[in-house]
Amino acid sequence: MIKPASNPTLKSRPAGLGLNSMLLGLCLCVLGLRCVVTESPVATTSAGSLNTYDLAYSLVLSFVLIVAAALWLIRALCRRQTAYRTTGLGIGAVLLSIAAVAGTLSAPDKRSAISDCLIFLTPMLLCALLVQLLDSANKIRLILIALGALGLLCTYECADQYFFTNQDTIDQYERDPDSLLRVVGIDAGTLEHFLFEHRLYSRGVNGFFTTRNSAGAFLLVALVALLTLWSEQKTSQSKEAASRGVRLFIPIFFIIVLGGLVLTRSKAAIGSLCLASLVGALHFRWRDRIRRHWKTVLLSLASVALLAATLLVSYGLRHDRLPGGNSMLVRWQYWRATCQMIADHPILGVGPGNFADAYYRYKPMTAIESIADPHNVLLSLLSQYGPLGLLGFLAMIGIPILRGRVQVSSERTASGARDPGPSKHRFLGYTFVLATFLLCAKPAIAQFMGADPLLVVLSAFMHTLVLVAGLLVLATAVAALSQTDGVPESHTAVTAVLSYGIVALLIASMTDFALFEPGVATSFWTLVACLIARRNLQQQINRRPVLLAVPVRYGLSALLVVCLVLCFVFGVLPVVRSSHHVGLSNQALTRGDLRGSQHHLGRAADWDPLAESALYRQGRLYLHDYLQGDKRDRTALHAAKACFLEAVARNPSAYKSHEKLSNVCSLLGEEKEALSAGERAVRLYPQSGRLRFKLASIYEGAGRVADAVEHYRLAIEIEDQFQKQFGEMYPSYGAPVSRLGKATLATAQERLKQLDKRPLDR
Repeated sequence: MIKPASNPTLKSRPAGLGLNSMLLGLCLCVLGLRCVVTESPVATTSAGSLNTYDLAYSLVLSFVLIVAAALWLIRALCRRQTAYRTTGLGIGAVLLSIAAVAGTLSAPDKRSAISDCLIFLTPMLLCALLVQLLDSANKIRLILIALGALGLLCTYECADQYFFTNQDTIDQYERDPDSLLRVVGIDAGTLEHFLFEHRLYSRGVNGFFTTRNSAGAFLLVALVALLTLWSEQKTSQSKEAASRGVRLFIPIFFIIVLGGLVLTRSKAAIGSLCLASLVGALHFRWRDRIRRHWKTVLLSLASVALLAATLLVSYGLRHDRLPGGNSMLVRWQYWRATCQMIADHPILGVGPGNFADAYYRYKPMTAIESIADPHNVLLSLLSQYGPLGLLGFLAMIGIPILRGRVQVSSERTASGARDPGPSKHRFLGYTFVLATFLLCAKPAIAQFMGADPLLVVLSAFMHTLVLVAGLLVLATAVAALSQTDGVPESHTAVTAVLSYGIVALLIASMTDFALFEPGVATSFWTLVACLIARRNLQQQINRRPVLLAVPVRYGLSALLVVCLVLCFVFGVLPVVRSSHHVGLSNQALTRGDLRGSQHHLGRAADWDPLAESALYRQGRLYLHDYLQGDKRDRTALHAAKACFLEAVARNPSAYKSHEKLSNVCSLLGEEKEALSAGERAVRLYPQSGRLRFKLASIYEGAGRVADAVEHYRLAIEIEDQFQKQFGEMYPSYGAPVSRLGKATLATAQERLKQLDKRPLDR
């Protein structure tokens, strides 16, 4: 008989309950905030974008999680005996961290790499922290209840968008199209205008997230949480639980959230849910046989997945697309370009957060959109973090799942004693803290972003009301489950449902970037934490003591404090201060204060010496100042050149800075510098008809007729190929949209005809 490890010293210290409770409450607040406030830190924004503070906001929330984990670890180190609960994340975390550091050092855009690492890795740190805090089944249920209630709130938002908000937006656009186009900074008649209309009339239901697929992925997390509670309830042998009519609350909530998932029309989330449900049903039907031959079953599933991937790739190579609609056509283009990127950067990748700039080099000429992620979690990790990063990520998920596969013996299963988890009053306290925090924080954040205060307060009040109702109803439904922790079937069902739910999220992320959206990532790793914590309870794995000398413990604590300070000073503070000045610059520009706007952009660039975005914006303003003012005074033009040169030095992989530098040098009459910058821009974005046309014009002015002819032809060919695919994708739209511009295309065709009659330079 295997006896559970015990440590009286660790179990009899009630002093830690206060800090643990506060940290758990803080984790719930961050989870709730990330699931009800849209975050898009990787979005490429213009000078007048409404997303000025997105990156700073995401970094602040990530730093809060880092501080929470550091506080727990410092407290553990300062105790007489350091202890921790095993997580199974260690090997994968080390591999992924090494890949992140190496990729950041080699990345062209260091600021994007640092920010992406902080935002992407902190949900995994939250997972490790929650494993330490979730020391009872009731605390795990608290997290699952919170996820289920947040799913109910997201369903409410999806229904509001589907039945009311989307139609109101369409009506507003049809009454005054220019009003909405000005807000998002889009010119009428352009490709961006078409894409805006296409998304508008598709009536996308995305809840609190950036896309419908992200909303579908989060609702999938909520469904897994509710299904976990439901399965535990179904295997419960408690007479008290069986006699209550509230047992219907969980299935009713499940059906409601499932309806929200249907409203999103996310094929990836719905398909992965169906597939995971089918495999899970087969598992429960033949669980005894599968348990005896689990290695064979696992190998068979891996073989089937590999065969399916091989068939899809073969189909794509033959037909230059995947079976399905337009979405699968563009995804094949994303994935093919990403594979070329990986082939050129096979060891370290292009660097965390550097995919968007690198993609332009591999983007097909027929592709309609530029992307910041390949819409596939495996390719995204492989292209940005390299093979080591992908291996570490898969290990962090696979090891906990495989550890929880074994059916433990009755000797190692928790006894039938009541769970000493959070009491009713403590749960109400968590509910009050979460509701109050969201009610206060969401209006403050939205007002800071420039939204209407009255509408924000009203919506925040309704959202909080729905969330509190969901929390209390779900809590009532699972109140009696603390009596049943000794039932082995309950442990097995919970572990299986969580495992299949996590796999379903991974499958859904094979065709989308939802797992890289902070809200989805945080909820996903929260599920992983629940799986690990439940497995620890199932096998009665208590905290493992680590004997450290006093100087070592206090030395590690001091080192943690130093790391926190460095993380804040170099990772968070520059972005926050820079974003603040960019926001002030936008306000000054709105007032017509061009000089004030330029001044604040200069301050933003000074505060963040690694980022090039503020310099790029400042250079554009100087260029605009010259074009709109006295063109005999070239002071603004020289200032613009200095800004673009510094932007290129900070991020040499951004083609836009090279393009603008070429434009400025042309205006200054610096033909050689203009030509060099234009050639660099084309190398970074070879399939841009606009860049090809500009470079051809420079070549023509320099008398290099052969080069001019070549680039005029390429510009026309790129435009023709684009319009051909556009017509195939949208046959009912009429005349294809011109990406190059009708006037520019006509000019390129005319110049090509004239140059063909001239003798070529040799």
